[in-house]
Amino acid sequence: MFTKVFYCNIVLTILLIGCFSESKAQLSLFEQDTVNAVYITIPADSFAKLYALDGKYYMANMQYTNAFVTDTIDSVAIRFRGNTSLAAFKKSIKISFNTYDSTKRYKGVRKLNLIGNHNDPTMIREKLFYDCWKKFGLPKRRMSFVNVYINNLYFGLYTNVEEVDAEWLQDANALDNSNMYKCSWGADLSYLGPGQAAYKTASSSGDKTYDLQTNETIDDYSDLVNFITTINNSSTTNYLTYLDTIFDYQSFLKSLALDVASGNWDDYAYNKNNYILYHDSITKKFRYVTIDADNTFGVDWSGIDWTMRDPYLWYNQTEARPLAKRILDNAQGKALFTKYLDTVFTYIAHPDTLFPVIDKYKLLIAPYVALDSFRALDYGYTMAAFNNGFVATVDAHTPYGIKPFLEKRRQTYLNLGIDELLQTNQAIYPNPCYQRAFINRPNNFSINFTVTIINDLGEIVETKNVNNAMNNIDVSALKAGIYFIQLSDDNGKKYSTKMLKDQ
Repeated sequence: MFTKVFYCNIVLTILLIGCFSESKAQLSLFEQDTVNAVYITIPADSFAKLYALDGKYYMANMQYTNAFVTDTIDSVAIRFRGNTSLAAFKKSIKISFNTYDSTKRYKGVRKLNLIGNHNDPTMIREKLFYDCWKKFGLPKRRMSFVNVYINNLYFGLYTNVEEVDAEWLQDANALDNSNMYKCSWGADLSYLGPGQAAYKTASSSGDKTYDLQTNETIDDYSDLVNFITTINNSSTTNYLTYLDTIFDYQSFLKSLALDVASGNWDDYAYNKNNYILYHDSITKKFRYVTIDADNTFGVDWSGIDWTMRDPYLWYNQTEARPLAKRILDNAQGKALFTKYLDTVFTYIAHPDTLFPVIDKYKLLIAPYVALDSFRALDYGYTMAAFNNGFVATVDAHTPYGIKPFLEKRRQTYLNLGIDELLQTNQAIYPNPCYQRAFINRPNNFSINFTVTIINDLGEIVETKNVNNAMNNIDVSALKAGIYFIQLSDDNGKKYSTKMLKDQ
């Protein structure tokens, strides 16, 4: 009997190990719950040339691995990447799989960006930003933590960031043959005339301010010129109607609301920097995507307290920012922005939502941060700085820990009285909603009333009773789309409106 039970336990253990190993054998390029490793092997002379910072790629081999499986990719190309970060001791790295073979991909991508996060003592700020970005239903940006080794030397903990390129357009948005522009410092979207040449000039760094990343051989900027012309020269009357024909301005306002909540000042609105514009070949509209969001959640280089900045005056008031200014000068645009702000502050960037995520990432990466000697070379960051970075001031450019930043930024938002603005003449707010919708009792309604939610097929999907003690409803289980809301009280009064449920 003992032998039989023992044998069964051994078999069960082997099966469990086998199942666990099999699940881990599916090596994910953007693993969220573990820290995978990148091993780069490069000839010594090529490794030395990397430090010339000449922008050239050098041939290397790469292994990508977790504890159970290793992929080997030969003949990749690597270089150090970045602008100001090129001067850092802890270099960020770009890996290209298709430099020597244009058809080559690894797990569907052409390039990876390994970001050193040398100026972030916590090393999670950009990852946290794109977690919020994804939750807000914006075009996905995949990102994970990885350990990086070059010629068996541990270069430290990095974030592995998906390249925004033609493959990303196809994978994230099912788009082909779309023009995509990388917009760098100076890209304020000011009108420079009807000709294309003015928009193709290089900035002081040598890169084009509006750099076409796809269809480079054709090099046709006419869609961008038309877009910028419309932004600047369309009539103020029905401005959003004109803009909507060429631009997904709702998505832009979501991005701006997230920038405001996270303190991302290195964006279009404040610093005319770090965004992508791509021309959707299906809708024929441009869409906006934020990139390089590491200066967030309490990072500062300007002596500005970003927790206190007015959301409606977030964009740079001393320079041209026609896209942000003209939308927010429009009553309809400002109202939609207000709703998106409320969604971000109430749900997406709320401390109750983000603090558990922050704690999870801290626990995940702490052992690897402790071994990362390169991270100390730029600002002298120790493990004490790592720990303080979540809750306290670390140095002049990180005056806030992430958690106190979120708390103070939210309090500034609440102090503006936006709740009162949202409720004015609105039965449902925010609208679009995300997880919960708050109910503003119509005039002359009794305290107790019923909310009936009807989908676009005319089907009742939910009925809720509402009173002063509970003036909100959980809509998280509803699919994204338009719903008809009927309010009715005990005295037979009725009120109808529409609600847009966001992703």
